[in-house]
Amino acid sequence: MDRGMHFPSKLRCKGPLRRVCTTSLLTSRGRKTKTASTRGSQLRERQGRPSRPCLASVNDRKEAATAGQLSVVEVDEAEWNRVRGLAEKSMFSACTALLYLIGFSFRLEGYMGYLLPLPIILMGVRHGAKSSWSTLALISILQIVLFGPVRAASFVCTHGFYSAVLATFWSGSKREAQGQQKKTWLGILLVTAAARAGGLIASIFVFSWVIGENILSLIFSGIENLVEQVFSVLGLPYLTFPLPRGLLAGTFCTLAILSSIFYVAVIYIMHSSVLFKMGYKVPLPKFLAKRLLKKR
Repeated sequence: MDRGMHFPSKLRCKGPLRRVCTTSLLTSRGRKTKTASTRGSQLRERQGRPSRPCLASVNDRKEAATAGQLSVVEVDEAEWNRVRGLAEKSMFSACTALLYLIGFSFRLEGYMGYLLPLPIILMGVRHGAKSSWSTLALISILQIVLFGPVRAASFVCTHGFYSAVLATFWSGSKREAQGQQKKTWLGILLVTAAARAGGLIASIFVFSWVIGENILSLIFSGIENLVEQVFSVLGLPYLTFPLPRGLLAGTFCTLAILSSIFYVAVIYIMHSSVLFKMGYKVPLPKFLAKRLLKKR
């Protein structure tokens, strides 16, 4: 029995002493835990931090904040919108550059062209017309760094300019609860098509300057040959060739505007449907609005 008294453990304690040894061990452990917690609270009080209960989840944090146990940091709404706009602008610019890279790397630029206006339009709808134009400027700078000035100029003239114009018209769009828009979809489509036609003509001048050839004169000669073939097939009297430059320029501008109208109509239907599903109210044709409301 004396040997068991020298080793206060459960294995050495036998009989009535086993209960006494177990009780003493539990008591000593409880004292150590209490002493450690007391020391921790005293240390926090010395550092000036009051002891607060550990919150296990976000809901506990919200309840504690409403109860006054946590200090809530107040952020200015205008500053928060500015920071969020900068983050979205950088993200959309990177996505546009990636889509453009995929397009001309895999010869899919004709298909990717339908997706390239979406980031600029989203920035215009969410943060205003100024944000759409600044996003276009950031995308052009990014493409100058990645692909060179020629590719950047091609993107701005072919895709960027009319996308920013369309985003400017849609920038006044609010949520559905804030009412209808006064702008007509047909007027927006025609102005955007004119902007795209102007961008196409500007891209022709840019490429003519880069390669040192007059691409516009080649286009005029192609139009002249086309008119000559049409007249010969239909049996119409021949015109005096070469045709006047004014007639060729008018034909070219008319073809550019017609192709831009059809192209922008497809873009308009695609992206207005996306924005409608996101909850933004943009001017829509009646047949498209009814169809979208039925699916919704």
